[in-house]
This record gives sequence, structure tokens and C-alpha cells, in this order.
Amino acid sequence: MASEHKPLLLTDPPRFMEIVQNHDAEARVKGLNTLDDMMACEALRHGIYNDPSKLPELAEFYRRYFLEAPVERRREVYGHVAMIVEQIGGWTAGALTPFMLLDTDLGVVSTATVDYTSVGSLLDNDPMTRPRDVVMMIEKGIPENLAAVLGGLLALGDPRVCELIRPYRSGLNAEQITTVTKCFSGFTAKCVVEFYLDWLEELVDQRDYDSEAAYGNVVAGLCRLATQRRVPFIADGYRPFPVSSVGNGPWPDLKMLNPEEFAASIERQLLDLERRETAPRVLPHAIRAFGLTPHSSGEEIAAAQ
Repeated sequence: MASEHKPLLLTDPPRFMEIVQNHDAEARVKGLNTLDDMMACEALRHGIYNDPSKLPELAEFYRRYFLEAPVERRREVYGHVAMIVEQIGGWTAGALTPFMLLDTDLGVVSTATVDYTSVGSLLDNDPMTRPRDVVMMIEKGIPENLAAVLGGLLALGDPRVCELIRPYRSGLNAEQITTVTKCFSGFTAKCVVEFYLDWLEELVDQRDYDSEAAYGNVVAGLCRLATQRRVPFIADGYRPFPVSSVGNGPWPDLKMLNPEEFAASIERQLLDLERRETAPRVLPHAIRAFGLTPHSSGEEIAAAQ
């Protein structure tokens, strides 16, 4: 698997897929050119064959060898696997779980979480099949980067998923909260803003150092939702699961809310939270980010970071 060789999955995709389906591990190693090929092959085999007995070997390979590769390379390989999964079908979405559960990079983990829940096939036509599956993995303590998995789930922008992960936010430290809030695609959903506001309600009256640090990081996430939005509306409604079920058409339950009207609808809660926060206050920055006017004086507002 010399590094100067190009991945077989790019140069000869049919041959690569033949090797993926070969159950002889030694033959797979001999037939593949690179570490990238090996990782993509074994991940895809996990998605296609779902053999639990092979999981320890896959996890060992990922941790010992693949995690040593640069992050950009890992992201590139993940992109190839995700593309193949989409082509084969959502029933192979398990191929994405090694990246979701074993990687440490925020981008790899959160993207894999979004993709796994978005493309994975359903059981008994239950749209929460894959999100519940991820929550079960969280319950078992499997993800290496718990916060990035939670952030990926939150980035789905679905109120049902927000309810699933609500119990886990209270156990996060300030650093993990920062990770969660950075998992943002530019698609601002009403339910996620409400998730953050409710989170602030839990923290605002607590005066210990950890709670105040957590509060500040949640506010930073709220600012991000307001200032880094890439679409001209606030999304409301249910996300289709799997997303492929709607093709290239609009999501049937999607409502597009006017940002100014939405900001007005949360103004009272924001100002109440502002009143309860001790000075120097950070929430005024989020209030301004939503185009509203804080009630705090300049001296009561913390300097922008």
C-alpha cells in the first residue's frame, strides 16, 4: 500500500467494489493500493455485511492506523465512503459509523452523524430509527467525541431529535458545549434556537464558575445561529428521514419563517434571560445578533470576544 499509489476506489471503482465483496482478508490487503482503500473497504464491508464479530478488528485498524492520517485525508476518505453508501442504498449506512464513533475530529464526526441519520433506511417506517440508534450508542458510551455526535444530531434541525438529546446537554462541560455549538451548517432551525434558549434557562440562575462558563458558550452558539445563517429564512418543521425519500424536491413539512418576525417572537424570553444574567452580561451580544435591542447599559455588557 505505497503512499505514491492512487487509491483504487478512484482509479478503478468496479475492481475496488469486487475486492470489497471478497471475504478473504489477505486477498483484500494484496488487492488494494493504499491505506485509504483499506479504510474505505473495511468500512463498506461493515455497512454491507454488518458482522459484529469483525467490529473489534475494524476499530483497532481505525484507531491504530487511520487516525494517524491527517484530518483532511480522513475527511476525504469519509467523503468517498459516504458517496458510495448513497449510491448503494441507505441499508449500508453502517459504513459511516466508524467515522462517527471512532474519529475525534469535529468535522468528520458531526458530518458522519448527520449523514448516517439522514440517509439510513428505516425500521417499521419509523423516522427516528437512526437518531434513536445514535442515542443508544451514546447511552453505551461508544463515541470518542460525544459532543460532536450530539452537535451533529442537533444540526439536523428537527424538533423530535432535539427532544431525544435534551437529557444529555446537562452533563456537558464548557469545552464540550463549544464543540456542540460549532456543529452548524448555516441552516438555522427554530427548534435549535429554542433548544439553546431552554438551555440558557437552565443555566442563567446558577452562579458557580462551571455553569457561568457553560452559559457563555451556549450564548456563543446562539450568536452563531443568528450571524452565520446561510439561508434567508428560519426553518421550522420536521426533517424527512431518510432525506432521499423526497428526492430533489422541497421538504414537505418545511416552513420558512421570516427572520425579523421570528426574532420578535423570542424577544421577551431573551430580555428576561438578560435581566437575570449577572453583569458583565454576554447575552446582549446574541440579542443584537437577532436584530433586537438589549436593555443593558454599556457598562453592564461584557466585551466582545
